[in-house]
Amino acid sequence: MIPHRRSGQRFYDTAQVYRVALIRLWRQSGLMGIDEIAALLSRADNWREIVDARIADIDAQMERLATARRYLGHLKQCPHGPSLEDCPEFRAGVQAPAPR
Repeated sequence: MIPHRRSGQRFYDTAQVYRVALIRLWRQSGLMGIDEIAALLSRADNWREIVDARIADIDAQMERLATARRYLGHLKQCPHGPSLEDCPEFRAGVQAPAPR
């Protein structure tokens, strides 16, 4: 992907612009690393495994975010206010480590 130059300026064709747009999209929304993006763009044999792993990571992150949202929603409405240590519902939903 080498742009051609004219009068010192770089010019990209449509395919190059699209490729850059894909890289930006994958970096921003797909949370992909450069190595993963490079493997996808090079059509690596294991590209499906890379995509499956990224989907699993995104699903896990979405679950953590949903849990955080539920926690914050409960905090807003809880009669115990910010003292969630006293809230039986909150305590029931949190797995605290066993005391030593």
